[in-house]
Amino acid sequence: MPTLFNFDKQENTPAERLARRYRFTLILFITLITLAIVACAWFYTSAAAGSRRALRNAKDLRTAMQMTSIELYQSGASIFDPKQPDGLREGVKEKLQQLSDAEGTLLLTGWDNQLGDALSFTYREGNYMVVFRKNTAVATTSADIGADPSVDPAGEDSWEVYLFVRVSDY
Repeated sequence: MPTLFNFDKQENTPAERLARRYRFTLILFITLITLAIVACAWFYTSAAAGSRRALRNAKDLRTAMQMTSIELYQSGASIFDPKQPDGLREGVKEKLQQLSDAEGTLLLTGWDNQLGDALSFTYREGNYMVVFRKNTAVATTSADIGADPSVDPAGEDSWEVYLFVRVSDY
């Protein structure tokens, strides 16, 4: 019976050597394919877990912004300050981090003073970036919905998560 490595015989026939080479090549090919599949699965699951964590923190920040806005509304102030680089009034960033436990950086790019809610913001945590856009389009008739594909009749807000991966250094 031929085996993968036959050490009992000193001389082998060419057919046995060819069969052994074929089996070895097949085992090597199957091992490499299995390693590639495991590596892809590991990358996907780690990226998915990180993106879910970043999205959860961004949603917690939005809730913290709404709560802080209600607190500041009583004094006639807003959390939005367009003169600041991050769009937040002084002291608000610390309050938001305290309420949400988010460790990333927030950039508030749009604020509705009448509603006291964020229109758009960007949250960056590690290699992940979450972009939020509030849906402000309101479809009044079914003709409006069919005419403009960007109008979402359900009024859903947009949450987009991006993963930044370094490809190379130049």
